[in-house]
Amino acid sequence: MTAYRNQPNRRFNNAAAADTALVAFAVEDREDGKSHWTRIGRMFAHSDGKGYVVLLSAVPLDKRIVIREETPRPYNGKRGYEGEQG
Repeated sequence: MTAYRNQPNRRFNNAAAADTALVAFAVEDREDGKSHWTRIGRMFAHSDGKGYVVLLSAVPLDKRIVIREETPRPYNGKRGYEGEQG
């Protein structure tokens, strides 16, 4: 965090980094063989190109973290987002 102390918006000023944003998920394997995926953050390429910046809103203690490319889902009005179960 100290790297951004004097420049709080620096991580969002790099247009190339925004184009390479990935999504972080906590994945829990269930007994029925299915997995439960919870979106917990994003990952961006660092502005110097030598690493990544990971921004998490939660840290899973007993699950794995999976980083994936974001897949846009069309919004279907009252039914919610395509592929969403509820």
